[in-house]
Amino acid sequence: RTMTEADIVAFAGFSGDWHPGYVDAEFAKRGLFGERVVPQMLCFNIGFAFWLRLLAGGASQGNFAGHVNDQWTFVRPVRIGDTLHCRYGTLDMRKSRSRPGIGLITFGLQLFNQHDQVVQQARVIMMYPTRADAGRARSRNVSRTCGLV
Repeated sequence: RTMTEADIVAFAGFSGDWHPGYVDAEFAKRGLFGERVVPQMLCFNIGFAFWLRLLAGGASQGNFAGHVNDQWTFVRPVRIGDTLHCRYGTLDMRKSRSRPGIGLITFGLQLFNQHDQVVQQARVIMMYPTRADAGRARSRNVSRTCGLV
């Protein structure tokens, strides 16, 4: 997904985040990055929504139990015109210690720009119902690359 000025304006209008580093070219020229950058939370939302739609798309089919935790790190700025893509994988799976029938899956996500530079990375924990006959799930790593649409 190529980030545009229209994306910034729409996000600022929706969220109320009118930070001058995003919307004021003259202010941003004097700032740390020397130009306007895309709001970090906009990139987070795009990356998370895209991953969730592809990987956890079964939520609409009733197999999704809940969203537990996010740990996002903003590594470098996203600039207007950058094209983002996402890589993700399963880092860990285990049964809940406090809720019978619930499993916790930890996913790793990374957002990259068109230069294959990481701009954000995350660990996301989701809850899913477990199968009655399933033993302790083993950790596994399944990586995928996907383009943001």
